[in-house]
Amino acid sequence: MSWFFASSKGSGPLPALNSLQQQRQRQIESLKAAHPSLAEIQKDVEYRIPFTVNNSTISVNILLPPQFPQEKPVVSVYPPVGHHLIDSNNGTMITSPLITNFGMHADLGKVIQSLLDEFWKSPPVLMSTGPAGFPYMYKPSGIPPYPSQAFHYGPRHVGPSQTPPPGSGPAPSHPAVDIAHELPRAPAPYGLITELPLPVPTGDSELGLNGHIYKMPEIPESFPELCDNTLTQLSDMSENEDVLLEFFVSLPQLKQVTSDKEELVNSIVEMAKKNLHMEPQLEGKRQEMLYKYEQLMQMKSAFETKMQRQHELSESCSLSTLQARLKVAAHQAEEESEETAENFLEGRIDIDEFLTSFMEKRTLCHSRRAKEEKLQQSINTHARLCIPEEDNTEGGLCAGNMSRQLGDSHRRFLQTMMAIGITNEQEAKALYQHCCETHKTQCVPDKLDEFIEAINSRLQPMFMQIRKGMSEENGLQYYALVNMAETDITRMTSDYADNELELFRKTIDLIVSSENGKASSTDILNSTDTMTSKKMKKSETEHLLTRLVQDKWLCERRGEYTLSTRCIIEMEPYIRAMFQDQVKVCHICHNIAFQCQICENPSCGIKIHNPCVARYFKGRMEPRCPACEDFWPHEIPEVRGLRSQSKK
Repeated sequence: MSWFFASSKGSGPLPALNSLQQQRQRQIESLKAAHPSLAEIQKDVEYRIPFTVNNSTISVNILLPPQFPQEKPVVSVYPPVGHHLIDSNNGTMITSPLITNFGMHADLGKVIQSLLDEFWKSPPVLMSTGPAGFPYMYKPSGIPPYPSQAFHYGPRHVGPSQTPPPGSGPAPSHPAVDIAHELPRAPAPYGLITELPLPVPTGDSELGLNGHIYKMPEIPESFPELCDNTLTQLSDMSENEDVLLEFFVSLPQLKQVTSDKEELVNSIVEMAKKNLHMEPQLEGKRQEMLYKYEQLMQMKSAFETKMQRQHELSESCSLSTLQARLKVAAHQAEEESEETAENFLEGRIDIDEFLTSFMEKRTLCHSRRAKEEKLQQSINTHARLCIPEEDNTEGGLCAGNMSRQLGDSHRRFLQTMMAIGITNEQEAKALYQHCCETHKTQCVPDKLDEFIEAINSRLQPMFMQIRKGMSEENGLQYYALVNMAETDITRMTSDYADNELELFRKTIDLIVSSENGKASSTDILNSTDTMTSKKMKKSETEHLLTRLVQDKWLCERRGEYTLSTRCIIEMEPYIRAMFQDQVKVCHICHNIAFQCQICENPSCGIKIHNPCVARYFKGRMEPRCPACEDFWPHEIPEVRGLRSQSKK
């Protein structure tokens, strides 16, 4: 028991390690570096690694033979478990090919880590029966026993003139290593105790299993209890493991560790009971939260639908819109009365029918015109009372509110928009400032939308509007002058023939129906075969596509066509009406989405614009779907800064 007695002062230097011993030390260092929770049971011979899986703690025991690493290590587990890597006969020996084929150049730390990874992927199942104690020095039958390398258990005679020869004394016997010659029993090898708790850190404050901190009792450098023993008693203790075991069991440090273990187990059991008691309440709160979240999403969807409906109704019921509709209805009633008069003069209807129909339509016409005049008076009165006019004397605005009476600055802005058709927000602000400076009116940078709203109030009777929308390419805001007539293709009829408009509709159909919001030139050329109007040649189709790109209705890149920002802003009502089942709406901005990313969860499938994806996931460590919380597998594009972009 060389570790019971201090080395004599006359001891010489330790002998140099040979090549095999150096290889052995490197393997052990690799094992220690790869597994911080490694416990050293017997120096350079036996090690243990505890790990927890499925609320059960299993220990992996690593036994290094004398000729290791020329000989393969013996790896076992305790308690016995069932697993495809473990011998089914005893449930403890690991029979993995990594251990069977272990060689000089293998890495023990990586091999053990691979075994633990396999246990995590396929957790072992505890067996109902097994050995009573942990087989620390367990060896399968057929492997001869070998002595410990660093322990000499023979009697040592320590005196002033006596130095026992190294290695003297009988070799220790290992009753548990050769299980083929005797009945199995709980092994108790030299220097080890069978019923110890799981290994705990040896430092004063080190992390143990599952992050718990345990402070080991102070272990003295010497044991005063041994001072009163005679040399015969010490030799007997060295040779008889039962005597040595009895001495260790009586140590107060071991009793404290056992007591601490019991207290820790009791506290864990108590905490587990509390957690189980709280589980129904936690599950109830979880279900309640999910139900409220679902209600919130339904209310949000209903609110957005009602807000959109309210916006549509407010636009359709404005004073200017009602006045325009009354004017059209009065003109229609007048035309019907004149048609009735012509039918009477040509003899197609009799006088009674003429009088009844003509008087009814004429009365309706005059009634609508009278209402139109009254509505116009209300509009003028409302404009004078509620919206102050421009104060030319001071070159500014009255009462701090934007005037809805068009001035020269409004007219210049509108003329410019009619010329360019579409502009981004930065350029629109610069144009707004230029118009105000040119005509010496006050420019308020954050009042651009109110400035445009004043223009729109005068454009409504003509079914035109300056509308705001987002570019799908860079996420910038754009302003476009759009047509709001009942037929959304009406504005193009003066510039394009009927067959050209039909091909444009087919192109929109191809883009909306595609997965990526694009249509190839080949598909567009092939669609001319299904046209009902005059067929177009290939050269005519290519010329039309070039015109549509130049007029900023389409964008082209590498032979693929997409809808431009101007087209999306102006054709949005037409697209929503014609493609109700196919149209995609961004989950973030709720606008139509063509070039977007789609959630791969079959039960979710929401769409998000690429710029909206970049803004929403900016700064998030792990991107997750805003609707179903699944991992977002797509590449997150970068957010582009506001800079000059080519108009689409």
